[in-house]
Amino acid sequence: MKAKLIANPYIIYCFAFLFVMLLYPLRWSALYPELSTGLICFLSATIFINFFAGLIVHNTNYLSYTTIDYDKRKIWLFTALIILSYIAECLYMGVIPIYDISTGGDYDYTSFGIPTFHVVVVTFNSFWAVFIFHNMISEKKRGLIIPYILCLVPSIVIFNRAMFLLIIASSLFVLLMSAKNILTILFKIFIFLILILFLFGIAGNVRLTRGDSANDIILAVGHATDKFEKSPVPDQFFWAYLYSTSSLGNLQETINAHRVSEPSFEKAALFINSEIFPDFISKRNEYLFKHIEAIDQISASFTVGTVYARSFAYFRWWGMVAMYIYMFLFNLCVIFSLTKSSKYFVTGVAILNCVILFSIFDNMFTFSGLVLQLAYPILFGILSRIRLAHKLNVGAVSIDNSTAAIGH
Repeated sequence: MKAKLIANPYIIYCFAFLFVMLLYPLRWSALYPELSTGLICFLSATIFINFFAGLIVHNTNYLSYTTIDYDKRKIWLFTALIILSYIAECLYMGVIPIYDISTGGDYDYTSFGIPTFHVVVVTFNSFWAVFIFHNMISEKKRGLIIPYILCLVPSIVIFNRAMFLLIIASSLFVLLMSAKNILTILFKIFIFLILILFLFGIAGNVRLTRGDSANDIILAVGHATDKFEKSPVPDQFFWAYLYSTSSLGNLQETINAHRVSEPSFEKAALFINSEIFPDFISKRNEYLFKHIEAIDQISASFTVGTVYARSFAYFRWWGMVAMYIYMFLFNLCVIFSLTKSSKYFVTGVAILNCVILFSIFDNMFTFSGLVLQLAYPILFGILSRIRLAHKLNVGAVSIDNSTAAIGH
């Protein structure tokens, strides 16, 4: 099947940042500073470069969709192991997060789980859910909807909205890659996303306010303008709007207000540690105890600033350029590290697209919960290639032996 432009990580970057740049001028929040000419030019230039890079990759047809058929018993086996792992973590922590939240407890999902083991469980869970989805739509196996849903349940139980959204987003990318009628699929996805954003807003209200006058508090926290309050848009979407655009506001605020110190080798090391390495590494080395640049915020309630904000805080525009180059090369390296003939190829591409899509919010290259998911399709693809090579070698030896026996 021919590759889809909409499922190309370079093109995803274009759509993601264009979408936020179009939403931002709605000015539904009084918190947002005006976008500077420099930032508009920088983002426009990177979108322009990515668009042509995306066309080149697209023309190779390397990112094309292929169907797969994986052993159903193994799918159930690994799904069961995932569920058992979360049960073990709940026992270890002595809490069921969703129950604790519903009863007014002070639960923080970032502190949940068995150290190190939790990272493996969450990342494999997310990868496995997307892989199941690929199997499900490949062979139209409706029975696989059950293990797929079971892989979504932990994100609800531990009240990790990010995990839930990342799985759904990666699954939608698989769906886009498989689509024969792309416009029909896009329309259905649009309707689905409207529903998800609505529920996302409700979940955000519950987490922030514990259900007390949620809408009024969210409107106050986000400094909703009269323009929004007089619009027909439901209040629940304001939370989704803030999440979608506040990161760009923080990036502009950092550009406007951050005092950048002189460059040094130590700053370069800190930059690599905090902006390039996954957080499971950066939190366990000597630079953890040194000052890490913080971004300037439009409000204490909104803490992220796209993939670029902290890069600017380190080295101004050069930091943003360095981050963009890293992102560009990261895409290329991952694409060609994924084994095209592997059953995990499509899953890997979908997760990579997710990394790029959510870069409009934060630096996802350091977020172990997402970026480490890419390790599984790359590793399993290499192992499948090794197994295939071994089988071919064994087959060749058998043929040679048979030929020699006939000769005798």
